[in-house]
Amino acid sequence: MKRFLSVDFDYFPACSSSQRGALFPRCGEEEQDARILAAWREVYALHPAELPAVGVIPAYYRFLGLFADCRCEASVAESHANLVPVILERTGPGEVFEVRNVDFHHDRYCLRAPGRRYSCANWAAELELERPGMRYLWTAREDSETALLGGGSVEPAPDDTEILKQTYDFIFLCRSGNWSPPHLDTHFALLARALGRGAAYPRERVGFPPPANRL
Repeated sequence: MKRFLSVDFDYFPACSSSQRGALFPRCGEEEQDARILAAWREVYALHPAELPAVGVIPAYYRFLGLFADCRCEASVAESHANLVPVILERTGPGEVFEVRNVDFHHDRYCLRAPGRRYSCANWAAELELERPGMRYLWTAREDSETALLGGGSVEPAPDDTEILKQTYDFIFLCRSGNWSPPHLDTHFALLARALGRGAAYPRERVGFPPPANRL
């Protein structure tokens, strides 16, 4: 059985769900990059001490080791929307396969933006329609939201230590820049380089934290 590992960098910031709600901007994936960057500058100005102090959780370093040992295909992108064609190209309509998603969000929201079917929010739900044999395993943070729109919930899989014991046919790394603080982009870049994709998009967002935030 084929195994795909998807890792969203928004899993790694060392802050709680309530802290994310207080410190992170409220902007959607569909917004222009310039608007997302402007929104981040605004919240860095509002939280000059708290936001730059956010680091990464210890699990980050375990995944850095996993990626360094990776010998499979891999890719890096801004959005999970880029993962869908990768899986569709490598699987058949009736094939049984496994997708492990390490992510702060479960990505099974039944939402579609006008003119665009796939997004970071819905890719898992949409892919399941195309590939009903997909076995979807979600590794969440302890306070991740599990509810589905319209009722029900997504049950998280066991903790990330199980993931490190598996071998994969493909590893995908997603930045999700509207949910990942720009000052942590150097950590994201280390993961990308460990996969051998350091020169790939997305580039680091420079100038964060703004000079006024630096001690």
